Amino acid sequence: MRKTIQIILCVLAAISLIVTGAAFYQIVLASTIHGAPVRFIHATAGPYPVTLALYNDTIDAGDLIPFDIAVTSSVQGPLTYQVMASPGPGVPASVAQGDVNARQSTPYGVPGSITLVTRGQWTLSIAISGSAGQGTAEIPLVAVAPPPMPAWLAWNIGLIPAYGLLIFWIAQTRRSPSQRSDDERAERSVPAEIMQEVT
Repeated sequence: MRKTIQIILCVLAAISLIVTGAAFYQIVLASTIHGAPVRFIHATAGPYPVTLALYNDTIDAGDLIPFDIAVTSSVQGPLTYQVMASPGPGVPASVAQGDVNARQSTPYGVPGSITLVTRGQWTLSIAISGSAGQGTAEIPLVAVAPPPMPAWLAWNIGLIPAYGLLIFWIAQTRRSPSQRSDDERAERSVPAEIMQEVT
């Protein structure tokens, strides 16, 4: 019986680790490990035609949003980028600063990322400076609330301690009287042995 309880507890621990790992992947790793872009937005930043590549079709508020910026015309010399997002009317948030790594390049442009902390309307501003001058492209975006955890999964995670207590109670009630008396005699003999060692 004791071995069965250990197996059940190990299974519950494994399930908890799997759920925690899935949550960690969704929150931390999924935003940095991505495949090809799923959405392309075309805009103009002064003299520069720009294509913004997004890796998520739906922008979840609070998540790190990876993107690529590509200038589709031939430009002489290096370009510098500044990306920021301004919240729309009624959105309780401050301006979000983006991060662009101009030293790296992907098949879809220069990589970067930004986080829209609150759901609602946002305006993504891409400022580009180069040999042809300066320009800013403004792209409207909508951040939505992330999908909630399924109710059945939330209840099962919250009831894991209750499951453990229930299994422990069942194990205690199913113990035979002889096992209980042996345990009680063993507990009583320990203090007597300690007293003998002390004397």
